[in-house]
Parts: sequence; structure tokens; C-alpha cells
Amino acid sequence: MNRKQVKNHFAFVYSGRPESYNANNTRKNIYKKKISSTYNRFFIGKIDDGKDLYAIVYYFFREDLNLDADNISKPMWDALNNVGYSDDNQIKIRTAVSINLCKYDIIDFDQDNIPSEIAADLFECLMESDHTLYIEVGTIDNYENIFNISNLWK
Repeated sequence: MNRKQVKNHFAFVYSGRPESYNANNTRKNIYKKKISSTYNRFFIGKIDDGKDLYAIVYYFFREDLNLDADNISKPMWDALNNVGYSDDNQIKIRTAVSINLCKYDIIDFDQDNIPSEIAADLFECLMESDHTLYIEVGTIDNYENIFNISNLWK
């Protein structure tokens, strides 16, 4: 597989249990290494210094670990610190979503908003894994309408 040079955006799928911000340091450190290793399997480099970023994590699960979305996202952004971007203080908009797949018969995705090169990975993980994370980070191109965040990076 060819790794992609990062410029202003990256997205990838991680199949595995996330760790909470409240987890012990040993578990958090192992988790951070797994996330950064997954990133490095797909990407070379990081987003330029000084850019304002948005960060999204969707956590899909079948086994409820009673993890809230906020506690899942902080270790994620820490793990990508100085790997996918220079510093997590660049993140100006953060979205974290936690979705219990056992509560829904069908999850319908707007595939136009999922990078085509990872859509298959996402769907495969959703079918095979009890825990799947979709991670996306990119530059914010404008702040013209902050209440319409879906258009900030388009």
C-alpha cells in the first residue's frame, strides 16, 4: 500500500476499542501508539503548522463500554499530536459522536462526505468489529458561517 502525503486533510479508520481520557496512563499510552501507528501506515507527514483545524471522530460500537464522546476524543487528538499535526491547540472545531450500532437496524451514510479511498475500510470494520473509529482532521478554509460547520472545509 502506498502512503499518502498529507497536505491539508487526512481521514482513516481504526478498528479497536478506544480508551477514555480517564483511563490509566499505561492503557492510554498503548492506545496512543496504536492510533499513531495506524496513521503512519496510511500517511506521510503532517498538516502545516499554524493552520486552524477541525477534528471529527465517530465511534461506532456494539459492546457498550459506557464511554462518553468527549472522553474518547481527547486521547485521540493527543495521539495525533506531532504526528498528523504539530499541536492539538490548532484544533478549533472538534466533533465527537458515539453511535451504538445495536440500537439501529441500518445506519445510512452519505458517502459523498466519506473519502472514497477509505469508505470500503469503514464499511468492512463496521461489519466485522465491535469497535470502529472514523477519524478525520483538516484545515478550516473559512469562518464565514460558523453555524454551518459542514461547509467550513469544503
